[in-house]
Amino acid sequence: SPHEKKRPRNLSKLNDPSTWEKRRLKGKLAVQKMVVNLMELYLQRMRQRRPPYRKPEAMDQFASEFPYEPTPDQNQ
Repeated sequence: SPHEKKRPRNLSKLNDPSTWEKRRLKGKLAVQKMVVNLMELYLQRMRQRRPPYRKPEAMDQFASEFPYEPTPDQNQ
């Protein structure tokens, strides 16, 4: 939120490369975890099956009585 108070960021010291390395690894692990979570989510979505929706009879009637021919793009 734009109205939240933000904590100042801690800066790494130039003479302490281990702090920077820890932050880099922490970020890398966070990204890897996010990728794994996204892959699991998409695998779940791919595994889900449901019966197809039935076409409403009113739609068939409307389409059969429609006075215009569809364009080639609409037939795709």
